[in-house]
Amino acid sequence: HSAVVLDCFGDRLGTTEVVNRTAAFAEWLTAIQALAPGKQLLFGLENTSTWGRALAGYLLTQGQSVRDVAPIRTARRRKRHPHPDKSDERDALMIARALMQDLGELPATANDDLTWTLSLTVNQREGLVREQTRVKNRLHALLQYPYPDYHQFFSEPFLKTALTFWTRY
Repeated sequence: HSAVVLDCFGDRLGTTEVVNRTAAFAEWLTAIQALAPGKQLLFGLENTSTWGRALAGYLLTQGQSVRDVAPIRTARRRKRHPHPDKSDERDALMIARALMQDLGELPATANDDLTWTLSLTVNQREGLVREQTRVKNRLHALLQYPYPDYHQFFSEPFLKTALTFWTRY
């Protein structure tokens, strides 16, 4: 994880990184606190693919405030920047700026295993449905040329009988 620490005026106080292992989080948090001694901290995590779950959980157990920053928000900010290159440090800067400018719109991170599991399951299902739709659309496109009236053969071209026919012929 990369972090860019900004003060309340948006000036950079420092940059730091930590490996995604719970054992390293305490030292990392101490380093960040040293960059802004005596200041209240607010953390923003772009929790893509659950990589930030362990860090978010650790920060919450330490009494820190953590907000979720959607990856699309980071990408949009990066594209508006004069140098839209992608790097962990640049993304960390975009996340820090999102915290400053859009704080009211960013949801607080919850350390709720049930919600996290349900969210992960729903996202997985949505991905599978999208992929299923793409596969069906490709099959329709492939069938249009050799069998232009294939709907007359099978009312549902994805039933077992129809799929056996398409495989064989």
